[in-house]
Amino acid sequence: KKTNGPGATKLVGPTAHVRPDPPTPTTPMQRYNDTTMAAAHRTGAASKKTVVLIRHGESLAQTARRNGLRRTDPVLTDCYLSDRGVKQAQSSLPARMADLGLGGDVELVCVSPLTRAVATAALGLGNVICGGGGGGG
Repeated sequence: KKTNGPGATKLVGPTAHVRPDPPTPTTPMQRYNDTTMAAAHRTGAASKKTVVLIRHGESLAQTARRNGLRRTDPVLTDCYLSDRGVKQAQSSLPARMADLGLGGDVELVCVSPLTRAVATAALGLGNVICGGGGGGG
């Protein structure tokens, strides 16, 4: 491998060819990401993170649609969870988090402001959100 001037590297050997060097980040976001990651690696802050995406439990809108209500009905825009959705949030979500080994080791919870999403997070992750269960914290 030899440098062949700025912007290209010449590979030597039986399959020699010129390979362009990766482009220098040009957008502000690319420069920010590169700078942030380099700083994180230097300080040891680039530890592995796990991101978990969770869909809300079954909503009343889903059950209503099965019973003939139209999707455009304004009552369905921001509705609560169905009984099944409440059970999903209370049992399935904590069980799944435990399966992933994330019982109480959660740094950040981001939730859509829609009622069904907030309810799912509160019912399923209440002990995490409130610092171990109990009276808010």
